[in-house]
Amino acid sequence: MLEEVQRLQTLIQKLTTQLQLVQTQNQELRIELDAKPKTVEDPAVREALELTNVRNQELEQELEQFQQRYISLQTDATALAERYGRLEQNAGELKNRFESLLVVRDQLKNERDKLSGEQQQLNQKHQSLLKERDGLIIKNEHAKQKVEAIIQRLASLGQGLSPAQANQDIATLENPAADEEGNEA
Repeated sequence: MLEEVQRLQTLIQKLTTQLQLVQTQNQELRIELDAKPKTVEDPAVREALELTNVRNQELEQELEQFQQRYISLQTDATALAERYGRLEQNAGELKNRFESLLVVRDQLKNERDKLSGEQQQLNQKHQSLLKERDGLIIKNEHAKQKVEAIIQRLASLGQGLSPAQANQDIATLENPAADEEGNEA
């Protein structure tokens, strides 16, 4: 876009130079024409005068064409300059939007990292709770087996238990840890 504007400016300068040259030649020819007498008797001079008039008309036509071309190029250059300005403005706006998107991206990345860390902590806590639950299930099964064993012992002994044995069984039921220590001893 900038190259096109520069190319048009160069072309405008060339046309301006040519226009000035043609205007100068035209003025010189008019001065010469005005300086010469209006009636010329010599056919060679008359022919030269006619050729000069024809050349004058040609130069005036060229001058008009160059002026029209100059105006057209000037209009094109103005339009291109305006378009270039709009593109520059749009580029600035796009740059600002891109930078704001980068900020949002960084914020989202930080939030993702934070949530990932929280998820890892929750996973670790979940794993520890699962291990604790498994341990409690095993303890519960052991206690259940002991209670069932005591119930079977009581059932097999029936009604004829001595009060000391009954107290010991009741104590075992109330405090299973003491029974485990007693069994280990």
